[in-house]
Formats: sequence, structure tokens, C-alpha cells
Amino acid sequence: MYAIAEEEMSSLDDDCEAFSLLKASWKYQARQFFQNSTLHGVRYIRQECRPFYERFMWFCFTLTGAISTLIIIASVWNKFQTNPTITGLDTDFHNWDVMFPAVWLCPLDSFNESQADKFIHTMWPETEEESKKYRHVAQVLANLSFTNLYSIRDVPPDVATKKKEMKRLLKQVVYRCEDLLTDCTFANLGFDCCSLWQAVHTEVGHCYAFNSRQAFLRNHSNAELTFSPKTISATDESWSLKFNMKNLKMKGEDSSSAPVKVYLLPADDIPVVDIFPQHMWDRHVSKLSFSLKETYTTEDTRQLSISQRQCIYKDEVKLDTSPMYTYTACRSECRMARAKKLCGCVPFFYPSSEQFKKCNLDGLKCLGHQPEGAWHRLGCKCELGCANTVYEVAKLTDTRSVHPGHW
Repeated sequence: MYAIAEEEMSSLDDDCEAFSLLKASWKYQARQFFQNSTLHGVRYIRQECRPFYERFMWFCFTLTGAISTLIIIASVWNKFQTNPTITGLDTDFHNWDVMFPAVWLCPLDSFNESQADKFIHTMWPETEEESKKYRHVAQVLANLSFTNLYSIRDVPPDVATKKKEMKRLLKQVVYRCEDLLTDCTFANLGFDCCSLWQAVHTEVGHCYAFNSRQAFLRNHSNAELTFSPKTISATDESWSLKFNMKNLKMKGEDSSSAPVKVYLLPADDIPVVDIFPQHMWDRHVSKLSFSLKETYTTEDTRQLSISQRQCIYKDEVKLDTSPMYTYTACRSECRMARAKKLCGCVPFFYPSSEQFKKCNLDGLKCLGHQPEGAWHRLGCKCELGCANTVYEVAKLTDTRSVHPGHW
């Protein structure tokens, strides 16, 4: 017992001695630093020959300088984290082949009454009452979009369709390309309208797209086919897109034509509810001229984080529903994820994916009965693409008569 206590006391003495030596070493090092430092004012703090008030004055000056320096460093670091890039105007064009926009035409009313009646009488010929019910379902589905999901509530509860039947129904009750577009030319070369104009269901309704990668991918399942975007090499009218579009009558109005929403987007984008159309075409415009603003980001910025540069490269983030990243595809996928969480499926106007199952009629009713607040605050971390192009309408020629659409 006594031997153990003696060993413990010896260990404590050793610890105390080591601490005293360390303390003395700190004091010595601090004294040496103050005496030999080249920082202005620091050596005067330690000089014992100087009066206390003078040493205190130098201490305050030195402390104020250190705090100011830390504030400046923190400000510069914060600027580097939040805004490390510089945006400049580049007037040195090395490539005059400008990307022609993807032109999207989205009628406000896509329901083809005559075609729908023929198909419905073929599919459900039982009674006139049954035909009326399915006609109403067809009209709701033809004009269904993200903004009017609530309209599915009007479908009678005893109406049921399988997903295959609903897919067939959608194809038959909307206006087809050949029913709307004729006399198509691009860069003074005529082409079959329906070979390049693709029909696509989108968040904003049923649309027809020209020069769109998204529309091409949805209409061509063959992996060997590749999309080649259209470009223009001059600004004269010879490089324009021209077409005729037949009038679509508004429901219940004999003299008015249904307006068409016109979107001018990059070839990789698709109309979504976050984007407003550049023009609402009422058949009184014969020519529409556009301008573009293109923003690109140099490869040097890849070393920065996404939050620093506030943009995402096309190959940087993998999306389930798009082969490359775009802001619109990211926002769409975010809404798809919310729809899946709410009802276990997504509406038919979204692209096919293994992760997201398409809704049948019951699934659409589930989404239609969700409160509007369910779609707010989605928590999506979507940034613009590092290569971003914005098309704007520069000039409209109004003729107040039916003329070809002209881009």
C-alpha cells in the first residue's frame, strides 16, 4: 500500500514538473515572438521599459488591426463561396451556326370532337349514356395539364379505363399533326410537316414540337436514331421556318379560333409550368422574329461547387427522365417525385421511367383531389444549366387575317 502511494506521488510530481516546463516554454516563446516579430506595434506591447498606458495603446491598435483583418478575410471568403465567377460580354464569335430554337405549339383546346366521337362509339358502343360519359372523360384527358389536374374530379366515379385503353384514347381524341399543319418549309426547303413536328403531352398540355430533342426521344424508341438539332447560318428570311396551321374552334364559339401558346426554347428543353409562353398566337400574326441570349461557362469553373457557380453542367447531375441535365427537366422530375409520394404514380404527360409508374384513371383522380398546397415548397435544388440560351420575341407582324406562321 505504501509503495503504491509513493509511486502515485512520484507520478504527480513528474506531471507538475512537465506542466511547469511547458508553461515556462509558452512564456518564453511568447516573449520571443513579441520581441522579434516584424508586425507593426507588436514588439512595443512586451517592452517593460515602456509605460503601461503606451503598451496598452499599442495593444488596442494591434487588436483593432487583427479584428479588421479577420473581417476582411471573412468577407473575401464569403464572396468567393457565393459569387466567385465573373460574367462578361463576349463579342468574338467563332461559330456562326446559331442553334435554331425548339418551337412548341400548344393549343388551349386539343380535343378533336369528330375524331373522338368515332373512336368512342367504336370502343364503348353500349348506350348513348355510356358514350357521353366516355366522351367527357376523353375531353378532360385531352386538355389535362399540371395546372388543371383538378378537372379530373368531374369524371364520374363509375368510369374506369385501363392504362392501355387510356393511352389509345389519348392518341385518338387529340388533334393529329396532319389535321393541323400543312405547307411546311425550313431554310427554303419544303418537308413533310409530320416528319419533323412531333406530338407530345407536356405539363402545359398537348403540344407539337419542331427541333426538340425531348420530343424526338419520346417519339422514337430506337436507340440507333440520333437527334440532330437545326442550325441557322444567316439572319435573313431564307433561313426561317414557315407553315400553315388550320383554325381550331373554341368550344361553344363559332367565330373565334382557339389561341395557341407558342414557346421558343433551347432544343434540349420542354415547356413546363415554370415557363411562360413567349406569345399567345391568335392567328393574327403572320411573322414572328426572335433574338437569343446565350450564356456559357468555361471549364475552369468545374473545380467550384454547384452552390458557388450556381449552375450545373449537362453531364454533372444524372436525371432519371432525361439523358442530360436541364433546369426544366429537373423541375419536372421534382414534381414527379412529389406525385409519386402522394399517389404512387405520375400523370401520363410525364416521360416514361422505371422509377416512375404512369397513373391509371384512379391514380389521376388521386392527384386531382390533392390540395393546391401539396405542390408548394417541393424542396428542389435545381439550378440553371451552365450553358443556357434564352429566346425572346423581337418583332411581331400583325395582319388581322389568317396567314402562315413564320419563324
